[in-house]
Amino acid sequence: MIYKNQCWVLWILEKQEIANILDDIRVVLNKIVTLHNNVIHTNGVMTTQQYNSFKSYAFSLQSFYTQIQGYYEVYYSNVDLSDVTKLQLKSSFDDFNKKHYTMMSYVNNKLSDLNISNSDRSAFTKAYQEYKDSRYVLSSKLTICINEINSNGSQATLDELKKTFQTQIDSTKKTNDYIKQYCSIITK
Repeated sequence: MIYKNQCWVLWILEKQEIANILDDIRVVLNKIVTLHNNVIHTNGVMTTQQYNSFKSYAFSLQSFYTQIQGYYEVYYSNVDLSDVTKLQLKSSFDDFNKKHYTMMSYVNNKLSDLNISNSDRSAFTKAYQEYKDSRYVLSSKLTICINEINSNGSQATLDELKKTFQTQIDSTKKTNDYIKQYCSIITK
């Protein structure tokens, strides 16, 4: 029972870690929006410093994306995940991936001239909203995966531990039997 509780705590911590990373993405997106709005209020002309801030935020997004991609790959390859859940996870990650690179492309390509045009504003608004929505969907799919893997894997893990413990108990019993026999021979 202790092991099952420890596994559950680890799953909770992992859920929290993923939630933190996805929240970090949200925070960076909000910083991008704030900076974007500040530039729009100056007729769309930005300074080199503002552009460098955009690039810094893009770097942060890429770092968080890489972490989420690592979790995705681990969960997608987990044998305790059903085919249906695996398909849903893949679909949501593929969408997140597409939206992530659309946002990255906006920051890396559209802003390089240090000017935000009206068409750039529309592209940004669309990219931002879609990225935010895909992040939310992926978050829920990752949570579903964690729960499914935990429920499917816990029993298998517990069964494997029971088997290991039983082997150790049997080995200990044999050792005790040998010790008893040896002691009885010595005392005779």
